[in-house]
Amino acid sequence: MAPKILQNIKGSEIPDAWRQQIGTDPDQFYTVIIRPQNEEPDEEEMPPEEMISEEFIEAVERSSEEYKAGKGTLCRNKEELDALFKGIWENE
Repeated sequence: MAPKILQNIKGSEIPDAWRQQIGTDPDQFYTVIIRPQNEEPDEEEMPPEEMISEEFIEAVERSSEEYKAGKGTLCRNKEELDALFKGIWENE
């Protein structure tokens, strides 16, 4: 069975039991992936390790470090998210 992907789900719309368990922010938007229990991700969904470039790995590590250091932007709604991306595209 293919996983079900739900995008742009507001934290307040996630069931209370889940929110308490994973600690979501009720004003933030999330992507929820529902996969049957004990089902492993399809190997075809994931690229072979050789296809992941060193630059990409370094960028992910750098992004993770910046996030931990508090250098991030929290968008509390779709309008804020749209404005963030519009600003990024216009400033390139």
